Parts: sequence; C-alpha cells; structure tokens
Amino acid sequence: MRNSDVAEAQDAISGWPVIGHTGTPVGDACRRLLDALGTFQTLGVSTGWRDVGGLVRQVLLTDQGVYGGAPQLTVPSVHPWPSIEQWRALKCRAISVGQEKLRITADQWLPSIDESEEAKSKAAEQMAAVYRGELTHEPSTRRADPFWQATHGYDAYRGAAQQQAARAAVTNDGQPLLISLPTGRGKTAVAWSRALLATVGVTVVIVPTVVLALDMERRTRIQAKESRLPLSPVDRYAYIGSLDPETKRVIRSAVRAGTQRIIYASPEAFVSGLSQAIMDAAQSGLLQQIVVDEAHLVDQWGNDFRPEFQMIPALAREAYERAPAVKKPSVLLMSATIAQRQVELLTKLFGHDDVSVELLWGSALRAEPAYFVHAFVDEQERVNAVVDAVSMLPRPMILYTTTVADANEWVKRLSDLGLQRVGIVTGKSSDLDRQTAVEKWRGLLTDGRDSRTQFDIMVGTSAFGLGIDVPDVRTIVHACLPESIDRYYQEVGRAGRDGRATAAVLYAGPRDSKIARRLASATFIGEEKGWNRWRALVAKAERVEGAPGQRYRVKKSTLPTYMDRGFGESEAWNIRTLTLMAQAGVVALRAPFWIPPVGASPEEAAIAQEQYFENAPDLVEFELLHGDLMAQKDWVDALSAEKSRAHRESTAALRAVENLVAGCECVGMLLARHYGVAIHGGRHLTAASCRSCPWCRANPDRATGIDPAEYSVPRIPSPRNRADPLRSWRGRDAALLFIALEEGDDGFNILRRLATLGVNVYYGLTEPLGKRLQQQVRNVPIIRADISDASGLAEYYHDSVVFVANDDNCTLAFDRADLGLPTYLIAPDDIEDPQRPGWKLRDTHAAVVRGSVLLREL
Repeated sequence: MRNSDVAEAQDAISGWPVIGHTGTPVGDACRRLLDALGTFQTLGVSTGWRDVGGLVRQVLLTDQGVYGGAPQLTVPSVHPWPSIEQWRALKCRAISVGQEKLRITADQWLPSIDESEEAKSKAAEQMAAVYRGELTHEPSTRRADPFWQATHGYDAYRGAAQQQAARAAVTNDGQPLLISLPTGRGKTAVAWSRALLATVGVTVVIVPTVVLALDMERRTRIQAKESRLPLSPVDRYAYIGSLDPETKRVIRSAVRAGTQRIIYASPEAFVSGLSQAIMDAAQSGLLQQIVVDEAHLVDQWGNDFRPEFQMIPALAREAYERAPAVKKPSVLLMSATIAQRQVELLTKLFGHDDVSVELLWGSALRAEPAYFVHAFVDEQERVNAVVDAVSMLPRPMILYTTTVADANEWVKRLSDLGLQRVGIVTGKSSDLDRQTAVEKWRGLLTDGRDSRTQFDIMVGTSAFGLGIDVPDVRTIVHACLPESIDRYYQEVGRAGRDGRATAAVLYAGPRDSKIARRLASATFIGEEKGWNRWRALVAKAERVEGAPGQRYRVKKSTLPTYMDRGFGESEAWNIRTLTLMAQAGVVALRAPFWIPPVGASPEEAAIAQEQYFENAPDLVEFELLHGDLMAQKDWVDALSAEKSRAHRESTAALRAVENLVAGCECVGMLLARHYGVAIHGGRHLTAASCRSCPWCRANPDRATGIDPAEYSVPRIPSPRNRADPLRSWRGRDAALLFIALEEGDDGFNILRRLATLGVNVYYGLTEPLGKRLQQQVRNVPIIRADISDASGLAEYYHDSVVFVANDDNCTLAFDRADLGLPTYLIAPDDIEDPQRPGWKLRDTHAAVVRGSVLLREL
C-alpha cells in the first residue's frame, strides 16, 4: 500500500466515467480498482457494483491498516454505483454529501462465526494484518554462497532450508534427492542453479500443467536476459502440444546437443515426444538434471487419470544407466507438501540397484494464513456466508469448490449478485482457457508484458492453482469440504507466496461430508472384472522386442472379453488397473521404447520415430515383474493388500479435515502431525506454526503462534563419488594435510587449483575471496562455510573440505580430521599446533607440504 493510493483512487473516481492514470505507482488493490472503473459503465457488464464496492473497501481498509485514521472516498450515487443500501451490505458507511455524491468509509468484517468477543478481537487483529500486508517472517540474514551470488545475484538465502537445498542440488552427483521446501522459499532458484553454473548440458523440469510450463518459460526468458546466458537456441523453454512441429524438432535437436539448457515439459511429453532426445543427451553425458516439480503428484495424480506420472521414474532410471559413469544425471524431486505415503512411494520408485533416494527435509508450515472455519447445518446460510466472504475479504482471491457443477453455479450466482470480475478454472478447462484466466487475474501476460486485470476472484476446483506463481493472493475461501488434508493445505498455500499475511476461510455445508467421503473412497475395479481386464490386456499386448526385461505394449482402450464397447470408460479403467498393479509390485509402467526399423536410412528412421511418438499417447507399456503373481488368486491377494492400504490412507486424510472443521485442536498442530515422516530409520518433524485459528483464538494462553526461529537445519547428503585430489599427499594414516604457506606463496592459486579438481567446500574463506574464486572457476560451485553456519557443514561433510586459517585457530580442522574426514588446512608456515602448544605444526604433523611445491606439482 502506497500513501498515494487513496488520493489516486479519488482522482480516478472523480473523473469517472473517463478514467485516466497519472502513472503514479500504486498498490495492487488500487490498481485493480482503476482497472475495474475502466469497464464500469451504465451499459457495461464486465464490472459489477460488488466488484467496485469490494475494491473501494479494500483500498480504504488497507490505508487504515497502514496509516491509521478513518480514510474516506467520495463516489457517485448514480447507477451503476452501489446504492446506500448496497454499501451497507458491503459493511461500508455511506453519507450523502451533495448532489449524487456519497462519502464512503469502511468497517471491518470478520469471517469468524460463533466465536467469543475476545476471539473476535483476536480475529480483527489478524485481518488487519492481512490488509496492511504484514510480513509474517523476518528476511533471512543467511549469507549467500559464492555460487548462489554468481548464478542468481542474491546476497542472502531465504533461510537455512533453501541454503542446504541449493548446496545439495549443485553437489549432487547422480543420487536421487527428495527436497521438501516450503512454498515461497525459492525451489525454482534451487532447480536452476546447476544449469546456470554450467555452459553446456540439459536440465529437464517436469511440471504438472501447461499453464505452469508457460509461466516458467516467461521467468526463464527473464533470467536468460538478465544473466546474459544462452539458455536456448530458439528462446523457447516450454515443450508443449501447441508448438509447431519445426520448433519441436529444433528443441529436440538442442536437447541432444546440450544447448537447450532448461526445458519444461509435462509428464506426457517427458515420457513420449522428448524421451528419445533425453536418452541421447544422457548417453552423451549432456543430461545434467531431471527435476520433478510438485513431486507428490506422482502418487496423487498418477493413481488415476495420468499414469505418465508413474512412468517418470523408469525413464529417469534408464537415463541414469545410459549416462557415462562420471556424468550421471541427478534427479531432484521437489515438493512443498509431502507426507509419509508420498515419501515411501517416491523412495521406492526412484531408488534403484545401489542408488537410494536421499531426503533433504526443510519442511515448515506456512506462517501466512489466519484460519477461519465453520460448519453450517443449513445450505442457504452457508451460501450467504460465502457471498459475504467473497464480497468483503481482500483480493486477489480464490473460491474453491469440489465439483465442476458447483464451480459453474458459483460463477453464475456471483454474477447475478454483482460480481463480474470473476474467472473460472476447472478440470474441464482447456490449457488456453487456463492460461487466459490466469493472465486476466494476474494482470501479466505469459510473455511478461503487463496487462489490465479483468478478474479479481478465481473460482476453481482442485485442478486450479497448482504451481501458479501469483505472489500476492490474499484470501482463500473453501465453499466445500476438501476430501483430504493434503488438498486443503495445498490450496491454502496458493495465497501468501510473498510472505505476507492471508486469510483462509472454510465454510462447510450439510452435503459436503457425503461428497468428500465419496471422493476419498478410491475407486477400484472388482476382483473378477479386474482379473478379466488384466487378462485381456496381456492377450492383446505385443512384446517389445529389443527392450530390457519382459516389456509389453498395448492400447489403452483395449476392451476385456465381457465388453463389446467401452462407453468411453474402458481406457480409464485400464489405466487404473495397471497403476494399481504397479503399486502392488506386479508390473512396472514404462516409458515408450522406440527401436529403429532394421535397414532404414537415417531419414526413414527419423520419420518412423516421429510417427511412433505421435501415436505414443494412445499406448501404454509395462514390464512384468512377478510371473509368480499371474495366477488369479495370487494376483487378487497382491492387489487387495494395495487396495486396503489406499483405503486406510484416504480415510485418515479425510478424518484430518473433519477434525480441522470440528475445531478440537490447533490447525497448525494437526498439520504438523500429518507432515512428519519416517525414512531410513529416522524421524523428520515439521514444526507446528499457526498465526491464528478458531482453537488458538479460543485458547489464547495455549495458542501455537509463529516461531521465527527455524526448526532445524537439514544436512546435505555427501556425494557418492568423493573428491579427494590430494589423497596421495596425505598418506595412508593422516586425514589432514597441512599446506604450509611461506611468505610470497600464492595461496589463491592453490585454492583455484583445488576447485578445478572438484573441491567445493571452503571454511574460513572471506566473502571477497570467495567471490573472486567463483569468478575464476565459473562452472564449479564454491560453498563458503564459517562459524555462523548452523548446518555444521564443515564438521560432517564427507567430501574434502579446505580450511583457510588466517590465525592460529585451526582446532575445527583437527576435530574434523579426528573423524577420518579428508581435510586440507592452508595456513602460514609458522602456525602453532593447536594440540601441542608451543610447537609449530610443520614440526609435529606427519602430512605437510609446502604451498609452492604443491602448486608446482599440481
């Protein structure tokens, strides 16, 4: 909110219906009001009275929250402006101040229902924080590593979790890494770091939606321009269906050559149209990373209508196997909301042979939302409450429903009530519809140009919002009961990505519980029909000759023997059956495997390959893993166990939402319990955090609150292939090598040489020296550890660490060496032995080399 917003709004209102804008920077609410006034005409229908009224009250309450006082605006009283009664309905006071003029002041409206006066007082404080855009956590002071500054230009990390995730991403040498990092903590920058450090090599980012791919393309173009790096020969980064065939061909060629540095693709494109180019890049050692964004969807979406999500691990594994031993691609699995089931599935799917999935746990609950929850026994009362919330709470806003029919009904209802600046995105929306809706809502085109906002409120089902980067969403309203706690929390997380306070309102109705239970009950095929469907798939499948294992290919729409037509549902049931079998370990879903025709010329092979991948979306490939489960009884037993597991988990996820609505405990405590996981014999917790919820407002002495301190600092996994370039100089018995510098020795060149040999971590390096070193070794990530590094990186990291001692304090280097970890100490020749006071280290330590000698030999 800027001090000029009320004055700018008044100027625009006074000039209405002719709207001009002086170009003065204004806050988002004022900007939206100016945009709305431009289409607020007597005969127009694109802006309604509630649109303008709601934005006027938001501008006033924002000004009040920031500067205090009782700000006011003078508005016309003529149609289509709200009448005095309509202003009252919006909790605004309207006083006539002359001919066809009203003076408007705004009163606060609270979404809390059936709460005590003391609780409502707390709620009023929380809503005031939303209007004034209060930051919910202090900016991080954790200094950036040299590689982070060089690739992104940032002087600090957004906390310890991002710091450790970034370090792990750039030092990963082929091990799958599952990163849990809260929304708004910079997962994208983590995924980009390795690509921006290198000059050649491909990072493939798998995203769930085309809209997200296009949004990431826009952001990558900006990054390429600002960093002056050639990240694509055609300046295209989203491999989507609407691209023309020639552009797709050029992108695939660039992937093979390693010059398409970053590419975004859906799971379907990854396992079909792009797969061969990715395999070729891997075989040439040019595939750097496979990044799976929103990795929890491999479970949630791959279970039903998008089996390609569960084909990703097979293709990633094949790329790993094809790559040269020293240039294995790393796999980053990124998620902000991941629970036990998803952790178990991802570690199972992406681990292979002797390669296990490592977990970097930076999970933290959102500090931005204040929760408001109520269950209505009367549907009309719920409708009225939702209308009030949508009309009076700050925007941008999302109104979530469970069904497409409800979403459409809400759009019509809001339109009839005077809210026209409303968009809709559901599972029925096309990619173009989604893209257009987001552009109109955000006021920013996909190519990065500003545009006039046309929507303030988006109505959507669970299909909307995933990965959409609209940082200033202020309110989430649920006019439904989500069928799982995961869905609820992911949707709440669409707001407050800028770190500022938000409101999360859930108003459940009398029919919602029944709908939620139906959706939570996973739909599985019966045992007899499932067995018959599986036998039909096997009978009509063709063996994929030349592919590893017992691999088969079949049309998704194959009909079982008991059906002569599919009624449009057979493909979906086939996919559900195969996915269930994959989770039970009977089969493994595989990416399409293309084999060049025997004797074909390169041109003929290229044409055949194009045709194959055009048809690939209609096919599904699977590998038979357990022939001993081909008997009907064994097959049924294996799948029954998986069905029981899925039922238990979905029931527990729904029960958590029902407990949330019941208000029996703090929302933050409930979420923290759900998002704790166990893996590799350890337990990873998520700290409870709650800005405000019904339970905390009713129990202020026991309110959870927000802890500004980070709960824990995750450790980064040590590389599988350790860099210890001076091992022969240390000898067999010494973990520490003392590199003694005499006067005039070039210590910096020793650092530079060690960096080129693969040493990444340096303790005691000054910030200017670290920056200079990174500039000298452009493609090597330089990590600067010091005494303020709470992660203890220099103490536990199993790869080599260089200690630069500018004084006599080198105790930490010896503590580390006592653990048998490779340690290089670069210090003046006359430094004392910290373990033998009065003695020079050069005289007491077994492994000593003069800096000039080492540099000459290196």
